[in-house]
Amino acid sequence: MLHPKQDEENQLQEQGDLQGSRIEEQRQAPSQSMLQDTPGPDENCSKLWRLYNDEADRYDKDVVENWRDDMDSLLIFAALFSSTVSAFVLDRYHALTPDSGEVMVGILLQLSQQLANGTQAKPAVLPSFQPDAQDVAVNIFWFLSLTFSLLCALAAVMVRQWARQYLQEPRASAALNVRATKRQEVFENMQLWRMETLVDFIPVLLHIALALFVVGMLLFLRLVNHRLALILTWFSSIAIALYGLLTLGPILFRSCPYRTPLSGVLLPGFAVVWKFCLVIVAVTTAAFAYVAGESALLLRTLLAGTPPSIRVYPLSWTDRVLSQVHEVIW
Repeated sequence: MLHPKQDEENQLQEQGDLQGSRIEEQRQAPSQSMLQDTPGPDENCSKLWRLYNDEADRYDKDVVENWRDDMDSLLIFAALFSSTVSAFVLDRYHALTPDSGEVMVGILLQLSQQLANGTQAKPAVLPSFQPDAQDVAVNIFWFLSLTFSLLCALAAVMVRQWARQYLQEPRASAALNVRATKRQEVFENMQLWRMETLVDFIPVLLHIALALFVVGMLLFLRLVNHRLALILTWFSSIAIALYGLLTLGPILFRSCPYRTPLSGVLLPGFAVVWKFCLVIVAVTTAAFAYVAGESALLLRTLLAGTPPSIRVYPLSWTDRVLSQVHEVIW
């Protein structure tokens, strides 16, 4: 038989081992739960691709919605403008062909002359017709205006189709990574082929059509009434001047909020011309500074007796001008 004291020691030891195992289990439990909650690399990649696709879709939808709004406005205006120009064209293109009534009158006059003169009269012939030069010019401008308006409407319809394909093509794949790669490829191709520049250029076609129609209308009014043509010419000149100011405003002043579709088209060319003008100014200033310095040196040499080997440049401002021009160009 065991001693009662040994039994108590054994029980205490068993209780201590049991508490130690429980403490060890409690220590290991949080680490196991943390391992279970930690996402794997595949899950992290899927979240990253999903985030990229969501941001890309939001950006693409904004761009496409802006394109669609612009094209809808252009289609409505082009339809109304084309119908207006068509009415003028239908009324005026008859001036390019001989009038059947006048032809019949001429033939009847010739027949009456033959009857009056007997059989010795010459046979009746059709009178020659030559359209007036101003009528030809009016029809040229109005037909060109109608052509540009229809081209603008066609381009607007095509842009809507391109925008739909731009959104649908990356979404054809269900895999997130393939979808993101395809979207990036389509986006880079759009930038490579300057699709946004083409979309911004489409309203220029409608503006050209409007300008051609106004020119043709002024020529037509000269045939009708010179005073009315003069008044409308003055109003058209004011409108053209305002349009030119709106076009050149953002080119000359970067903070100008007013712009036209021609502003984006003329901006690259204007930048080249502006840099060329700066180069001309720099070369002219350098030549003037060199001539002024040499002249001052020669003058001081002659008056003060300074040896020619000593180069004296009293015009120190020439160096400052050259340095400023160099900073502006480069």
